[in-house]
Order: sequence, then structure tokens, then C-alpha cells
Amino acid sequence: MYYMNELLQTNIFFVITSVAVVVLTILFIIILFYGITVARKINKLTDTVTKEGAEILKDVHEIRSSVKENAGGVWERVKPFIGLPKRKKTRSQ
Repeated sequence: MYYMNELLQTNIFFVITSVAVVVLTILFIIILFYGITVARKINKLTDTVTKEGAEILKDVHEIRSSVKENAGGVWERVKPFIGLPKRKKTRSQ
């Protein structure tokens, strides 16, 4: 009778352990699935940010080149507001 009691306790322990392992495995799979989903969304987001960053950089280069081309015109428009005298034009003969 004493050995049956130990055998019964051992079987109960293994049943509880098996159920716990199955439950933990299912939870791990669910967490892994959500983790993969989040990682994919982050990857798509970084791709979008990279593409948009390249477009912004392209726009900034276009603005800089436009400002460099028209820098003299901008300076002539700003001088009257800051009080600098205008250049005297020389007559061509």
C-alpha cells in the first residue's frame, strides 16, 4: 500500500508538470507570434522612414541649389530692410 501511494504521487506530479509545460509552450508560441508581427511592422516603418528621409534630403539639396542660384537676388531684396545703401550703377559708354 505504501508503494501505491508514492506511485500515485509521482503520476500526479508528472500530469501537473506535463500540463504546465503544454500551457507554457502555448503561451510562448502566442508571444512569439506577436513578437514576429511587431518586428515586421517595425521593419516596414523603418523602410518608410528611410525612403521619406531620402526624399527630404533630395528636397533640401534642391532648395540649397535654388538658393545658391538666386542668392544675389535675395540679397538685393533684403538690403533695403536692413538699411544698407544701394550700389551706384556705373554708366557704360
